[in-house]
Amino acid sequence: MVTICIPTFNGAAFLQECLDCAIQQTYPNLEILIVDDDSTDETIKIIKENIQNEQRIRLLQNNVRLGLVGNWNKCIENAKGEWIKFLFQDDIMADNCVEKLIDHILKHPSPPMAAFCQREFFYDGEGSGCDFSKKMKRRKFIWDIYPEKTLFQPKDTLRIFQQWKRHNVFGEPTSYIINKDVFSAIGLFDNAFQHICDLEFWYRMGINFSVAMLPETLVKFRLHNHSTTSFNRENKYLDFKYFDSIRLYDKFLNNIHFQSFRGQVGPTLAKKYLRSLLAIAARRARIDIAKKNDASWREAFTRFSSEVEDVEKLSRTPYLLLAVKFSLFSVLIKLKCFAL
Repeated sequence: MVTICIPTFNGAAFLQECLDCAIQQTYPNLEILIVDDDSTDETIKIIKENIQNEQRIRLLQNNVRLGLVGNWNKCIENAKGEWIKFLFQDDIMADNCVEKLIDHILKHPSPPMAAFCQREFFYDGEGSGCDFSKKMKRRKFIWDIYPEKTLFQPKDTLRIFQQWKRHNVFGEPTSYIINKDVFSAIGLFDNAFQHICDLEFWYRMGINFSVAMLPETLVKFRLHNHSTTSFNRENKYLDFKYFDSIRLYDKFLNNIHFQSFRGQVGPTLAKKYLRSLLAIAARRARIDIAKKNDASWREAFTRFSSEVEDVEKLSRTPYLLLAVKFSLFSVLIKLKCFAL
């Protein structure tokens, strides 16, 4: 059984198109779970109108806002299916998306615990987001980097991290189908992350499980001026640009579910490499904050410094020293990762 999870919040503008995609799936054994995060627009009305004609839809409503990641996690916790397939309120997927992903998983002699397909961006609207959409279309993703590869092992994920780090080359949750046992083993999405919560989870999953790739474009990810991506770029700049990167490197450095990375490359080298990455992000944040000369930015950095150990200290490291250390450790890490 597959649960299509649709977390919603004030998503009336594009919700019906999204629901139609879920309802029209050719895969027979599925439920459609919608968890609404206390919407104030027409979202609930649209959902209830669809429930009248579709018994597979189940609606849960939050009385208190959980936020984006909290709502994703509530979807997972309440899903009845063995497999989780996210579909966001702005996005659309092909009618045979779920069927093709499940078939692709079952083709492997040892079925992987997750699979993803290719996806494409499309921009709905005008303004700065349109430029961002064009930029994203020019970026490389995992199907561009490894066009012939259909199964990624943990050692592949280590190499991808070494090369791409905080750039999400994997795609968004709408592209993936994940066995629910994965979440039981390594935890849910991390609510500490403001923007790259999906990237952190993909690394955590990819380091511990094999993941299959279906080389077909079955999902379309919509960008618009009111999307979460656009909001974060405009209103959570420090998190978007720096803080989430630091959180990611800190998890690679300390979290139990990333210990295979530290074990594969060696604990000492891993620590030096990750601390150099963390220090560079912290240093750049400090420089940007000084240029901005905004009290709220300085206060945000002070609060963040209490969240991750040594951020304040590392942010004052001379840039030349950082560059030398990072260059050295990068070469050593690359040799380790590609020797696996």
